[in-house]
Amino acid sequence: AKNPVSGLMEYAQGSSLHCQFLLLAQTGPSHDPRFKMQASIGGRRFPPAEANSKKTAKKEAATNALKVLLSEMLGEDISLPPSPPPAECSPTPEVPGPQDEVRSPPPVPVAPAGKNPVCMLMEYAQKSGNTCEFQLVAQCGPPHDPRFTIMVKLGDDTFPPATANSKKLAKTLAAEAAVLLLLGTSPHFPGKASDCGVEGPGGQPAIPCLTQLDLEAAQAAGLGELIVYLNKNPIGGLLEYARSKGFAAELKMIEQSGPPHDPRFTYQAKVGGRWFPAVSSSSKKQAKQEAADAALRVLIGEGERAARTRELCSEVSLSLCLPVTGGTMHDQIAMLSHQSFNSLTARVQYSLLGRKILAAIIMKRGDEDLGVTVSLGTGNRCVKGEELSLKGETVNDCHAEIIARRGFIRFLYSELLKRDPLSPDSSLFVPAADGRLQIRPGITFHLYISTAPCGDGALFDKSCSEPPTKDGDETHHPLFENPKQGKLRTKVENGEGTIPVESSDIVPTWDGIQHGERLRTMSCSDKILRWNVLGLQGAMLSHFLHPVYLSSITLGYLYSHGHLARAVCCRMSRCGEFAKELPYPFTLNHPQIGRVSVYDSMRQTGKTKESSVNWSLADGTDVEILDGTKGKVDGPQLDVSRVSKSNMYKLFRQLCAKCQRHDLLALPFYSDTKAAAAHFQNARTLFFKALEHMNYGNWIQKPLEEKSFLATEA
Repeated sequence: AKNPVSGLMEYAQGSSLHCQFLLLAQTGPSHDPRFKMQASIGGRRFPPAEANSKKTAKKEAATNALKVLLSEMLGEDISLPPSPPPAECSPTPEVPGPQDEVRSPPPVPVAPAGKNPVCMLMEYAQKSGNTCEFQLVAQCGPPHDPRFTIMVKLGDDTFPPATANSKKLAKTLAAEAAVLLLLGTSPHFPGKASDCGVEGPGGQPAIPCLTQLDLEAAQAAGLGELIVYLNKNPIGGLLEYARSKGFAAELKMIEQSGPPHDPRFTYQAKVGGRWFPAVSSSSKKQAKQEAADAALRVLIGEGERAARTRELCSEVSLSLCLPVTGGTMHDQIAMLSHQSFNSLTARVQYSLLGRKILAAIIMKRGDEDLGVTVSLGTGNRCVKGEELSLKGETVNDCHAEIIARRGFIRFLYSELLKRDPLSPDSSLFVPAADGRLQIRPGITFHLYISTAPCGDGALFDKSCSEPPTKDGDETHHPLFENPKQGKLRTKVENGEGTIPVESSDIVPTWDGIQHGERLRTMSCSDKILRWNVLGLQGAMLSHFLHPVYLSSITLGYLYSHGHLARAVCCRMSRCGEFAKELPYPFTLNHPQIGRVSVYDSMRQTGKTKESSVNWSLADGTDVEILDGTKGKVDGPQLDVSRVSKSNMYKLFRQLCAKCQRHDLLALPFYSDTKAAAAHFQNARTLFFKALEHMNYGNWIQKPLEEKSFLATEA
């Protein structure tokens, strides 16, 4: 008989409830103790049981709970037997009569067609709350012609064995034999195609029956690598899938039962806080493989259906997918970021995405709001010096954080352009005292990055002496362990990594870069520091907006609180007068920082792809893919990106026309427009001088010629 403890745990897990066994009392002398145990599911307690060992009392308490639950489901009275006498150590036997009658439901004459019998059997097992096992009964024959006999065990029922010359075929034949028998005996067995892929107990998805057409559709949807893993190495496939989506994955043994000569191991896969169907087998290795296989089938089925129906998770549906309970704010932001990216890129060729570094900006309307993704970016490349454009047509920095911020600026433009002064309540903005606009109180923006930003934020190793922080402590505790930390750094041209800024003044020139001088681009850590002083909106939008600051920064892996706090804001606090000198409404912003708890912390190795994906809420479902080394849309035409300076400048001039800012429209050059933002430029000058004063180095800018293009050229 099946272990009642295992059965009760599976029921609780399927119902998304917490199951525990309580020791109510322990009496009797040491040579003859008595233990009284009680099962509790989701806070509900069931009749206790007493025995002379904890194990036996636990089993009988589980049996009592199962009988109560069974009687409630059937609407019948099943009397509970009294606790066994002290000498009895075996589990309580099953109650005959009504319980046996439950196993003979009316037949269903409809037979399914075109489905995998193993899949169908696993789905039925999950729906009925039983564990499905494939037992190797016998193995005979010579090595060149082996014969395998496999039998299906579903709960307490066994089915006729099947023999074939491979385990896989024998398993399929045994499943087919069990399916044919169940079709005539079980009302719950799926009899039509629409039954596949529906949710099981507790909202857990059933294992999809992936037909050949399903697999072909999944292949077209970019899930080909997962299908290969499904057929060869499901464990590797599941781990790779989880890592590509930004979630942690594990295969956990939830139960071990049976005698030593015939043990049974039950494993369950967990991906990013989500549990998948449990599977039992006679060996740990096989159980882990089958649990991973079951999870992959669920995930591939979902991915194929989403691609086939062109579903894009909306703000509401994304919110429902999040782990609202048990997850931190940083977990929710990370999962929303990855879910948005996965939905948007469902039909993008997988090889283009590569081992991505993902950044996203989330907008929240109040503390209780789960948020909506407003911009996304991936990438880890900068352009070569020869690709710079005199017309603002090249995106110079294609690192994920920078691309996400450029998408965010597009989002701000779209919100400003559609703002109706006659309907102010629907806008993100409210008027400020100086006549400009500011973000409505209660609306906050949060940055997620899947790894530490390059530059100062990543300058640490496992030996760093960071003191532990208390839960709920949002105070920054920056670390300064050596003189190199805090220094400005520049990205390596056309590569990955950063190098320190030289102490001497550097003025890049257009002709020098064209003749081979190295193009210098400030690191992402330094640019995030700049955003925490000058705001995300940039110089041109400062004509219309007060600074827009981040409320939080969330990292996936390579996280150190002390080093991140130093890199993104706190290194400017070493000069106590700096924040006081900034003109209104600028300030030194200290966002809440933290890391994701469900992220796989394993270091990702290997080169990233040169491609960079960008998207903002203003773009609908349209993602744009750039060649990060060229700064233009990936393809033979090398079109100008929508996040380039020239296209941003067009949006700015549209906004000026809408707001009748003829003074700004009269400025001939792009650089003139930025220079005219006096308050921004004053704060920027103070920021650069403070960096030099604190010996962090000089902020290196692009050649002046690169920003000196006309509005007509844009």
